[in-house]
Order: sequence, then structure tokens, then C-alpha cells
Amino acid sequence: MTKLSWRLSIILIVAALLGSGGLVWYGWGLLFTPPVPQVEFSSGGLVLSIEEDGLYGINLTNLKQAGLSIPAEQWAADVVTLQSNGDAIPFHWQDETLIFYGRGTDSIYTRYRPYILTLVPAVESPHLDTKSVPPTTTGDTPSTVTQIIHAEENFVYKSTTRTDEYLDTWYWHEIHVQQKFSFTAELPELTDGSGRLTMHLYGTSQDRNLENDHDLDLIINDQPQTTIVWDGPIHYIAEQELPVNTLRTGSNTIVLDNTPEGTTFIDIMQFDWAEFTVPTPAIAPDTGQLQFIAQTQDITLGGFSDNSILVDVTNPDSPLRLIDWMRQDGLIHFNHTVGTNLIAAEISDLPLPAKVEIQQNTALLEANNQADLIVITTPELATAAEPLIIAREAQGLSATIATTTEIYHNFGAGEESPESIRTFLRYAAEQWQDPAPQYVLLIGTSVYDYREYLDQYPNQVPAPLVKVVHSGETVSDARLVDIDQDNKPDIAVGRWPVNSSQEVANLVSRTLAYEQGTAAPDTIFTADGTSSEFTGLADRLLEHSQLPTSNVEKLYGSPFTDVANAWNEGSWLVTYVGHGSINLWGKDEVFTRDAVSLLNQSEYAPPIVLQFTCLTGYFAHPTQRSISELMLTHEAGPVLLISATSLTYSHDQRFFAEQLLTAVQNTDQLRMGDALQSAKGDLDVQTNGSREVSDTFGLLGDPSALIIRP
Repeated sequence: MTKLSWRLSIILIVAALLGSGGLVWYGWGLLFTPPVPQVEFSSGGLVLSIEEDGLYGINLTNLKQAGLSIPAEQWAADVVTLQSNGDAIPFHWQDETLIFYGRGTDSIYTRYRPYILTLVPAVESPHLDTKSVPPTTTGDTPSTVTQIIHAEENFVYKSTTRTDEYLDTWYWHEIHVQQKFSFTAELPELTDGSGRLTMHLYGTSQDRNLENDHDLDLIINDQPQTTIVWDGPIHYIAEQELPVNTLRTGSNTIVLDNTPEGTTFIDIMQFDWAEFTVPTPAIAPDTGQLQFIAQTQDITLGGFSDNSILVDVTNPDSPLRLIDWMRQDGLIHFNHTVGTNLIAAEISDLPLPAKVEIQQNTALLEANNQADLIVITTPELATAAEPLIIAREAQGLSATIATTTEIYHNFGAGEESPESIRTFLRYAAEQWQDPAPQYVLLIGTSVYDYREYLDQYPNQVPAPLVKVVHSGETVSDARLVDIDQDNKPDIAVGRWPVNSSQEVANLVSRTLAYEQGTAAPDTIFTADGTSSEFTGLADRLLEHSQLPTSNVEKLYGSPFTDVANAWNEGSWLVTYVGHGSINLWGKDEVFTRDAVSLLNQSEYAPPIVLQFTCLTGYFAHPTQRSISELMLTHEAGPVLLISATSLTYSHDQRFFAEQLLTAVQNTDQLRMGDALQSAKGDLDVQTNGSREVSDTFGLLGDPSALIIRP
């Protein structure tokens, strides 16, 4: 969702990015047209990215400002095509401007909806259908119409609020008992200050002994309105009719007050968004684009010129351009159906797309491709990964790099989402030459802030979200490689969740050095000493592994300094069983973020680390790296780690743990990805517990890395 949708225009700052396979402009602030190099563009496609619903316009002047040199004779209505997700999008051509109705995205993974604009000669292009709306009367003042003003910010992420109906887990503010939250809504000119307020809230807490355990007072412009009440941890839509003079033109202060004594002493709720449905005069705003709902058949608009366009978007998939309307004495008059959703706009003021890129060509579509290893990363990080490709090919694996840009542009119709990556991998598995890909290494960060609300780490190689029992949703790289959609990974996948070329180069060097190293003879088994459930499971795993006890050091409930010291003496395998979090192993701090800094270089290769716990591999936090990420990127840390991105029970992890311990010792499993696939192969994903283990236990490391054993 967008923030404040009354911001209808986007004025562009133009920037040329020539080194990353694309040329981009972005929209904020004042118009600025620096000199930019011109790129010849006479065929192919452009990716136009839209943030908000509305009419958009693009012409040769815009493209030239963005650095695209297109011959004038190739910019014409009969050679231009526009598509979204493969579907033809109708447009109107006027004054050499392509005008279309664009829609904001409904994807949870991206802030943009992409449209593909191509220059294809002799192709019949669909144009907006028209509807005649001649005036029947000519009023002398603008009509009263209804506008819907949406107000939303996204600062709070609550993964546990995900449901099948509500996938959006971002909220404006969390409100506790004895707290109030206020926000300001900017409204256009109003006719009488009446309207309707609609709000989306979620009840976080629950008191099973009380009915309607959530309540808060609604106050608008210092006027108490009502008490909003609902029950339980559910999504709730609150609606309140507002009398005359409640709202005012310009700034309005809305207070959600949870300070009065309520039905329960624990009352926590999430406030998501507010929507104001208000009567306004039908006057062109400063942005030049007015979207409204018709209240009468005879409509009079003020502030628009002859060079305006009227569009009926009641059915957004089939917008209608209104024709035969009349402009007289500075007013536009026409007759239309009551209740329809309309847009009136000045053509010269139409906003441009938020972002424009040249659609990148790719060889990935060629069916004669073949690769055992596919590395997926950004164009900026690709060069740093090339030494790994060379090393794998020297070992006899065929390997290739696929950049996110070429994947998005050619397999996702321009959409920057994990769905596009999954589509590409399915294509490679099914359409490329045999043997099919065995390993996929994802190089780049993935954070749950897909829409960049917090503007922290970028989503360089985004992971898909999966629904889980105990935390609502989490990330799962395994779902990217589920080719046959049976909830099991069909290709071994691993990730380096780093965001700089230097970090990539370090991991390439350290991974290849690990493969040239000597495995220590010993293993370390650690466990959370606060529960016999964990120490008992660790003993059972040790017994199942059949590792020689003379070479095993058991550190159950030991301080992290002891674990770090034993680690530094040399071990080819380290396992942990017990409670876990993004920061540590165990309630008794068996291993912590501070312990990572104690790791030193050893004469032996670093160990493979198997963590049978929760959340230690949660790589999706936008501001904090998990303990597994810290280990992976530490100069003396391991380069192969198994860890989880979610909460699961030990009894659900047990079978996977046994299979994995067997697989990493099996000399027939040459590479880490082989062992991981073997361990997951027999999991019963029809049960929630095993499915979540399959989804959320993943590899931080290169799945094509050789396993170094004693």
C-alpha cells in the first residue's frame, strides 16, 4: 500500500545508471534535468514501474530527459504496445503522449507494478474504449463529488498477524493500554465537513474471559466521536459516519485514545490505515488530477482546460475514455452515471512512472543452456562471484551467473519479486538441457521489508514468505527451488546474505580455502543445559551418528567461552540442540554474538555447523544480522551452516537432524547441497511440523561446496 494517496503527482529527478544494465529515473521533489548521455533505443522494451493508481503519461521529451534517444518516426500510436504481466493494456494517444491508467501493485513483495512498453512495428495496439457523455445541463458552479482519501504509514512489522485474507503484516502504530496515538490527515477542500471514516485495526492481545476485549475512543479535531470495540486477535474494520463540521479543509487531527479504563488491563492493538470518504467540490487540485465518485448525473468540473482527459475507472481493468463533453466559461460539463469512479486530469500535468528502465536482454531464455550450478545475484555483485564459477568449472561442474535484473525483466514481466526468481528456476529446470541444475547459490540480502518502508538493507535477492504456525510468516529459500510445487525443494539451495562485493569476494576465497583445508578429527556436540529434552536429544543424535566417542567433546550448558575455546582447537563438525534466537544458542548462553568474535584461525578447516534450534539463521531482519550471518562473515568462522528462519519443535526437528548427521558423514554425498537434499528427501511435508522444518531449515553457504571430512 502507498502512504498518503492524495499525493497524486510524481515529478521526476532524472538519473542515468549505465553501468548496471539499465537506465533509471525516480520520482521525488522538483523537476531537475541534468545533461545525461543519450542511449539509442529503437526497439525492445522499457519497464515502467507504477506506485499508485492513476493516469500516467509519457512522451518523447520525457524519454529524452531520461537519456533515451528514440527516432520521432518510431514513436507513434500504431507501433507502441503496452503490457502488464503479459496482458495488453489499452492506452490513449494524444499530443504524441501515451496515456494509460496504471495500477499500484497488490504484491506483498514489491512497491511497484511494472508495465512493459515496446516499440514493435505493424502491431495493432489496443486503445482505450470510449463512451459518449454529452452534457444535458450546464451548471455555473462545480458539482459536489465524493473523494476517498487514504492515509497510511508502515513502521511496525507483525508477522503473527498474517492470515489467508490479510497478507499485509505492516502497521502504522502499536497502541497499548494507557496510550494514545494521533495522526494528521490532509484533506482537500470540503463542502460541509461531513463524511465517513474507515479504519483497519488488529487486536494483538486476547482476554478469553471477556467479550470485546479491545476498546479505544475516537476523537477528531478535539470532538469525541465514538468508542470502537471488538473482540479477540482478529483484523477489524471500524466505520464511523461523521456529522457536518467534523472535518475541515487542510489539516485534521485524529486521536485513537486507549487511556480511559477499559474492559481489560491488557489491551494491545495495531493501527493500520484510515480512509476518509468526503464530499468535495469538483475542482482540479494542484496536481492536475482529480479522482472522484459521481454524486449526480449532471457533473460540472472546475479548473480544467480543453486539453484534459476524463476516464471512467469503475472497472479498473477496462477503463473508458469519456468523449463529447463540453467546456464552457472555464467549466467542463457532462452527464454520467451516479456512483461511478472517475478521473479528470490535465494531459500536460499527468505524472510519469516512478521508475523507467531499459528491459535487459538475456541468454537465459535459450533452451540450449545447461548448468549444474546457478548463482543468482545482482549485477553489482556478479563480478565478485566469477572466481567461484571458474573454480567450480575446474572441478567439472558447469556453472553460470544469472543476475536479478535479467530475471525480473524476462521471467517476471519486470516484477522485482521472488516469484520471478522461482519462475526462472522452473524454466531452467524444465527447459534447459539435461542434466538439470543441482545447486543454486543466492548471493545478496533478503529482508522482510520488501516494500522498503524502513529504507534499511535492500532486497537484493528476495526470498519468498511462507506461512508458519508460531510466527505467522517467515522467509524460505527452499520454496524458490520447489519446481514441482509439492512443498519440497528439488534443487539444493544456499545463500550468502551479504550486500557488498568485498564480502562476496571474502566468502569466495574462504569457501575455496575450506575445500583445500584439512578436517580436524574431532566433533563438538553442544546443547541447552536448561532442559533434559535438549540434552537427551543431543545424546540420541550422537548415538545415531555413530561417531567415535573418543573424538567427541560434549558441552552441555557450558559457557560460550568454553565452546569457543574448543572450537578454536579444531573440529570438523559442530552441532547444537536447544532453545535459540536470532542472537544466541540457549537460555544459558551456550554461544552468543560476542562468542563469534572469539573464534580464531585454526590449522584445520573450519567446521560445518548444524543448529537444531529456532531462528539462528533468520537472515531477513532489516537492521540486525543473525548469529549465523555473523559466523558466516567472520574471518575465522564457518562457511557452511545449517540454521532455521522460524520457530519449530525439537520433536519435529529430530528426524531431519538424524538424516542430516548421517548425510554429512556419507562419503557418497560429495557436496553440502547433496547432504541437505538427502536429509530433506524423506520428510513428510503433509504435516505442519515437518513441512516447516523443510521450509525453514536452510544452508548459509555454497551448496556446491565440497564437504571436508576427517
